[in-house]
Amino acid sequence: MNTDSLIDLLARDAGPAPRSAVSRRLVPMMVLGLAFSSALALGVVGPLPSVVFQTPVPWIKLAYASVLAVSASVLTARLARPVSRTRGPGTAVAGTIFAMAILGLIALAETQEGARVSAVLGKTWLFCPWMLMGLSLPTLAGILWAVKGLAPTKPRQAGFASGLLAGSIGTVGYSLACAESSMTFVAVWYTAGIGLTGLVGGVERTPAPLGSQPHLRHAGQRAAALPSPGAAFAQQRPALRFSTCRRMCAATFLGRMCA
Repeated sequence: MNTDSLIDLLARDAGPAPRSAVSRRLVPMMVLGLAFSSALALGVVGPLPSVVFQTPVPWIKLAYASVLAVSASVLTARLARPVSRTRGPGTAVAGTIFAMAILGLIALAETQEGARVSAVLGKTWLFCPWMLMGLSLPTLAGILWAVKGLAPTKPRQAGFASGLLAGSIGTVGYSLACAESSMTFVAVWYTAGIGLTGLVGGVERTPAPLGSQPHLRHAGQRAAALPSPGAAFAQQRPALRFSTCRRMCAATFLGRMCA
């Protein structure tokens, strides 16, 4: 059986590759991470009073974290596949953070001058970013595991996007327990916690496929530059023929001399 016949046999009735491979790995990790971070936040910090949900503050926090999670999930899914366009979801992530920053600046401008420091720092500014990151780390571990099983060709960017996604999911859970009501606080310290988780994901980056690693790619190029055994033999064949002819002529001449 030649090579073409073997390829045809292996590819027969194979069908196209499933398009939902990324979502089948990412979505379960996202759902489990949301459930874990919510349960942990409610268990450690405690739930908000129900009357708080009659104000727009918790809903704005939930909307910010949810929109950022959706944008970061699309970005992570794109980076988990080779040669994907990331400008759209990357712009969406940056636009969401920028919109929250504008909202925080507007809220700060409307705050009385003597209360602006309190609006920025709140009561938990030292605690909030680290709590958000701590709530997000289990989700980050699951998302990194999911991404490693795919084909990321930009491991550092894929890890950072995974961290942003995990941080956003952790922020959704923490919003159910956080009593801070300043939009400026949310814009600064919630974003800081999400960014810290993104940095952790960037450090714990996913490995690139073998074909995209520079040292292996260069080694493959060097190997491809070497001549094949058949080509080396073909280059030596004229010299071998010349040497054989020279030995035959010498043997013939000696034979005649002896005769």
